[in-house]
Amino acid sequence: VPAEEAYDSDTLGRDLLALIDALAALRGQGLPIPPVVLAGDIDRGGVFASLAGTMLLLSERDRRLVSGFIINKFRGDASLLTPALEDLRRRTRRRVLGVVRYLPDLALPEEDSVALETPTSHRRPRPRPAARARIAVVRLPRIANFTDLAPLESEGDVELRYLDEPSRIDPGDLLILPGSKDTIADLRFLKARGFAAAVRAHAEAGGAVLGVCGGYQMLGAMVEDPDGIERGGSESGLGLLRVRTRLRRAKVTRRVRARWLPHGPDFDGYEIRAGETVLEPDARPLVEAARGVAGCAGDTGRVWGLSVHGLFDSPPGGTCSGGPVETTSGGGESGPVSCAMPRTTDWRMRSKPASEWTCCGLC
Repeated sequence: VPAEEAYDSDTLGRDLLALIDALAALRGQGLPIPPVVLAGDIDRGGVFASLAGTMLLLSERDRRLVSGFIINKFRGDASLLTPALEDLRRRTRRRVLGVVRYLPDLALPEEDSVALETPTSHRRPRPRPAARARIAVVRLPRIANFTDLAPLESEGDVELRYLDEPSRIDPGDLLILPGSKDTIADLRFLKARGFAAAVRAHAEAGGAVLGVCGGYQMLGAMVEDPDGIERGGSESGLGLLRVRTRLRRAKVTRRVRARWLPHGPDFDGYEIRAGETVLEPDARPLVEAARGVAGCAGDTGRVWGLSVHGLFDSPPGGTCSGGPVETTSGGGESGPVSCAMPRTTDWRMRSKPASEWTCCGLC
């Protein structure tokens, strides 16, 4: 963004800053910039002020890229919106390209992590006394790619909870640190709110911990941002994995075919990250992707981290056998099963010496 069009980050929302950063990245790489369509959620209220305000805050150059708006999740007679749509067009000189009706129980991934604050009907936590897998996700203030866990929400045998307080961690939980839009800031949040100590205590007591992308970086020894990619500086990690992360200007965005080490299976996923995470010489690799190691396992065999998103989107991604978290089918036969498809399985958590590991051991 040229100096005369510089933005004051203190006055803009994080999602708007993400749009601005994406446009700047495309310009920096000399890539063509496609037309931008802004979508607003009318179900939450304030959608017209939000869209008009966004246009007001954008620079003239970025504003020219916006071709129109979409109003999402409208309930009722769409013709009642006509005066408001005309007013928005008059104020912004952009038209509303369409109004999408509210369709309940679609179970589609939410478009923004604000949905975690006020769950819709299909996301509302349900009591599951017979749940065979308990998964607890730390609700980071700057959570990213939270849809990694969406496939688990519709599974009747899985109890999925988002935690705001460390006191809600239970011993039997698979505790997940998700991705982050600002790793160092969320790492400091974990420490300030008592989550860092609680996660360490959970792991030391034999509890299972999984970090994905930014969460993986937080589980390591250090996160460094010498170039100010996010906010600059450095922060010590939770020290549960033998890795160190350095944020870099070049952002990695690619689809990958990954493999659980040492013997598979393979699974499809994607990487979208600004950091480079390096394993220490004595660390145990967990996942291998096309361009090298993309994950690490902890010394106890109960802590894992990987940079690949989409772990639960395809059955092989959550599948492994012979690890510290085993599964047993309803018929009593031992074997691998997908975390995303546990309908007929019973999960057994037990420790196993590293010499007996044959796969990652997530499930």
